[in-house]
Amino acid sequence: LRSTARADVTLYVRQDGDDRNCGLCDTPEGAFASWRAVEDFINSTDFRGHLLTVNIGPGRFGNIWINAGKCVGLGRLEVVGSPDMETVITNVLDPERMYKECVLAVGPLNSELVPGTPFHSESSGLIMSNLVFEHAPNPDGSQAYAVVHANGGANVMLFGSHEIRQTAPSESTIMMASSSGAGLAASEARLGFSGTWRYGILADYMSRVNIQGCSCNFQAVRIVKGGLVQAARNSMSNWQQNTIGGSNTGMRYYTRAGSIIYVQGAGKNYFPGTVAGVAESASGGFYA
Repeated sequence: LRSTARADVTLYVRQDGDDRNCGLCDTPEGAFASWRAVEDFINSTDFRGHLLTVNIGPGRFGNIWINAGKCVGLGRLEVVGSPDMETVITNVLDPERMYKECVLAVGPLNSELVPGTPFHSESSGLIMSNLVFEHAPNPDGSQAYAVVHANGGANVMLFGSHEIRQTAPSESTIMMASSSGAGLAASEARLGFSGTWRYGILADYMSRVNIQGCSCNFQAVRIVKGGLVQAARNSMSNWQQNTIGGSNTGMRYYTRAGSIIYVQGAGKNYFPGTVAGVAESASGGFYA
């Protein structure tokens, strides 16, 4: 039987916690030790439109996975890392996972609270602040599709400070991706990126990426296929009022197939890169 939330809920995850705890207190005796316990709490609770905040302390923790099909009445989920020390979300601490991303949100996370639509959000389904996402090759040699992945109608928003980095180059993995009708956004955030990647930040198949008012630092990034910023298959990547610095060995941007990268007239050198960006006008790719 599911329990019923009577008000907004705050959970705590700490390295010195225990998954047998209630998760409701920021102490070793009250906090969870892993995201798996948070999932179990979400999947066993009817939130009735209330909000859930998860505060994760300093240290290294396994994947964040949100499946809207298992979330009943959840108004919004906010994940907050430590503002003072690194809260690292990695993709390899839990080898039993069926997916390889550091963060995977599967929608719809932005639907009305009516029968048949289990997850409700008035704004963004998953909001994250002050996290480090660290990607490494998986023990079986496979690679994640993306480090942070909003998929299937999910909405993911980044605030505060975030960093995406690697422990080894991954020429088949994407930094951040929004796909299949999903949305990925960052507002007034500090975003840092480093490492070798297949693509940088991707909007694909009727999806959206919206980066506004952010400070973006690409620290010796290398892109081996496609662009640092890429939009494809009827998608949009919107970049406005950002401060962008650093370097990229690879293509600046790439857009095709009815998609647009909009930089508010900031010019073709807005994104760093050693190779000029490409807008495939013949297939409906635009850069403006």
